[in-house]
Amino acid sequence: MLKILVLSILSLILIYFVAPSTKEDLKGEKATFNKLVRLFKNSLPYIFTLKTKIILILFLFFISYRLDLKNFKIDSYFTVSLTCLTLLLTTSNISRNLFTQNEIRQLKKSTWENYLGRFLVAAIIWAIINLMSLFLPFMSGLCDNKLIKIFFLELLVLGIIVLFDLLTTTIILSTKKDKE
Repeated sequence: MLKILVLSILSLILIYFVAPSTKEDLKGEKATFNKLVRLFKNSLPYIFTLKTKIILILFLFFISYRLDLKNFKIDSYFTVSLTCLTLLLTTSNISRNLFTQNEIRQLKKSTWENYLGRFLVAAIIWAIINLMSLFLPFMSGLCDNKLIKIFFLELLVLGIIVLFDLLTTTIILSTKKDKE
């Protein structure tokens, strides 16, 4: 009963802050949503490179056949996901302070949009990891499911890969900025 009450309250809070209230808000929300979807789609080929796919496939085989998941607890990764969300926020603040508007305009539009799309994908991945590690312990049947654990670990590895990709891309873009 308590779980349902907490989830209901969180749902109402989410709906209150996310739902638009006027027709102008609806138009602006639709344009923003379409831009975010475009950024998301355009950044996927840069995230799922051949190297990333190979790492994810090899890790999937390793955790499926070699790793013992009996003692693996998803809820123990909540602090890890909060730390990575903080690192993602720090990286975005560094990139925001690293580039002025004129320097952003000097970069190709596609380069900058792919960079922003990677931030969007990383934020979505880490938010999902964070929510899974927060709420799955309340659902005992799902918390012990081997497929959920494998999905969680794969998502965790993908999140780490994307996070380090963002860090290296920030460094690469800042060196390109200095050369011009």
